[in-house]
Amino acid sequence: MSLQSTMMKAAALYALKKASENVSEDDMKRWAKQAIDRTPEEWRSGALDTLDSGLMRAGLMRASQAPNTMSLVMTGMIAGVVVGAGATLLLAPMTGTELREKLGGLFGKTNESEDAELVTDDDSDGSPKTVGGTRVPTN
Repeated sequence: MSLQSTMMKAAALYALKKASENVSEDDMKRWAKQAIDRTPEEWRSGALDTLDSGLMRAGLMRASQAPNTMSLVMTGMIAGVVVGAGATLLLAPMTGTELREKLGGLFGKTNESEDAELVTDDDSDGSPKTVGGTRVPTN
């Protein structure tokens, strides 16, 4: 037996002795009756609940509760496809108007009033004075 296991056993015995000093005889009788009245399934579920709560405190979980590796891989692949499709749409070489029309067609809405308000000419020289409702200096 190693020194480490001996020390652990000694610490456990010490803790058990300290914990049992405050236990009355009535408590022990009540616990014994509860232990006798429990079915094996209740013992098992109680032990598993205690194990699960201890593992959760440590930031761990039982292997049977861990997520399936295949589902994690599939979720990652689907997320990658969605991000890749979005990047493809946004980085495609087309003008902003074409992209808005394309996205509007994909999502089933077109907003021509915004396109009309995007650039407004106040002078005859053709320089924009407002862009999207925001005043822009012309010099």
